[in-house]
Amino acid sequence: MKSSLCRPAFLLALLLWLPGLHGQDWEILENCRLVDHSSNDGDSFRVKHRGETYLFRLYHVDTPEDRLSYPKRVEQQADYFGITIDETLGYASDASRATERFLNRRFTIKTQWIDARGMSQIPRYYALVMNADGQYLGNHLVGQGLARIYGMPIQDSRVPGGPRKKRFVRELEKAESLAKRQGLGGWQRSRHDGSAEPASSVARSEASEAAETATRSGSLLDPNVADLEALQGVPGIGPVYASRIIENRPFSSVEDLIRVKGIGPATLARIRPYFHLEPPTAPEGTAEFFMQDIERWLNQVVTVNVRSARRLDEPAPDGFSILELETGTRAAAHGSLRAYLPEEDLARALEYFQRPNQSFAALLYDLDGYGPVLVVRRRD
Repeated sequence: MKSSLCRPAFLLALLLWLPGLHGQDWEILENCRLVDHSSNDGDSFRVKHRGETYLFRLYHVDTPEDRLSYPKRVEQQADYFGITIDETLGYASDASRATERFLNRRFTIKTQWIDARGMSQIPRYYALVMNADGQYLGNHLVGQGLARIYGMPIQDSRVPGGPRKKRFVRELEKAESLAKRQGLGGWQRSRHDGSAEPASSVARSEASEAAETATRSGSLLDPNVADLEALQGVPGIGPVYASRIIENRPFSSVEDLIRVKGIGPATLARIRPYFHLEPPTAPEGTAEFFMQDIERWLNQVVTVNVRSARRLDEPAPDGFSILELETGTRAAAHGSLRAYLPEEDLARALEYFQRPNQSFAALLYDLDGYGPVLVVRRRD
């Protein structure tokens, strides 16, 4: 997805009105047309319906970024396909063209108007997109190797006018499996095992049961410290995979094992229950603490411990400033967060933060293209 500089009108709306995440009943918009716009990409685009223009983001799938404005996301996309970051960025334009071709005729939007957050001047909502042949755009992109199965899933058990959610996801997995075997799109140069099947719902259920058994027996391994013999004791891991795991250390999470050559989604699902990697615990009130469980803290008012603060010379809406807050304890720093606050509060805030280890409360919001930021309302 593309990212752009902060637009004053958008951020002003963000700071004055904090959007909700709750949707409503499904609404079907038929006979929609794609609106040509510079911000359109593979999974986010503008649509016209009955004279009104809307911005939608696809459920369930994520196409490659076209720039490094959001580097962590690009790294995750590259790891998913098993390709380099440069190759990942290159597939962004392919995904955009595929979406444009898919939507060159009238199509149907299915949405619950759930906020998808973004940086445009108009709100963005999650949606499913279906063409006149009954094919879903997300399925088409995954089948071309131009999107990963990742992101916001639909909130109901059934696609409106379509299959149940589990079957819908299985169809995505089948499309991905075929794309991998045929070497399409991002799978063309993948270092992953192309013959591996994606983890199905049944496989995930079996993996969950295996995890419970492994936990009860106390046999979970830390992939960062387990020796060659211990790794070969895991079903499905022989001397080759064990050596590769050791060569690719350290891992930041068990899911990171997918970086190992030959370990694809299906293999990872099978071996996942036998591993456990306890992430280092960050002090409460720090950026690292919130990032460890970001979904829990997003769209909540949080209190951070600030070691120091500096003003960023970056575009901001009229009347507002951006601060970079270094968080942590007296002993050490533990990450930083951006804070958007009214200009009239800047001098007082900078004076306040001259004293180290001050607390600061604000809304933690996922600003697309910049990641989680702290947002302060204007006092209007």
